[in-house]
Amino acid sequence: MRATSLVKQMLGLRSVTVIEVLVRPHELLVKLRLTRSRLVCPKCSYATRACYDTRTLDSRWRHLDIGTHQTWLSCQLRRLRCPTHGVITEAVPFARPVGESRFTRDFEHLVAWGCAKMTVPNDSDHA
Repeated sequence: MRATSLVKQMLGLRSVTVIEVLVRPHELLVKLRLTRSRLVCPKCSYATRACYDTRTLDSRWRHLDIGTHQTWLSCQLRRLRCPTHGVITEAVPFARPVGESRFTRDFEHLVAWGCAKMTVPNDSDHA
């Protein structure tokens, strides 16, 4: 099994191709490419093959850690012209729309679960 295939399977990513995996001290950067040919509006699910342009900078999202390494997903995104929302960055299958969050859904769900399970000390506990 190739390293890129292994990382894709470990992270549970779908509808993407892992292009490159960079291992740095305490950090793992996974460069992705979306596999779908249609661009999808993240707000209304409008889909088109017409690309308005491609963003020059990669977008990055924090994902669940692998061991002691912070994991980041990076992807160059295209923009489309949605009839309802105008020119907008395409949706990705693993995160909310660009600009709303810089974390993957898996990361957000883990944080929300952790917050729900944490106990909050009472003021009387410190007396």
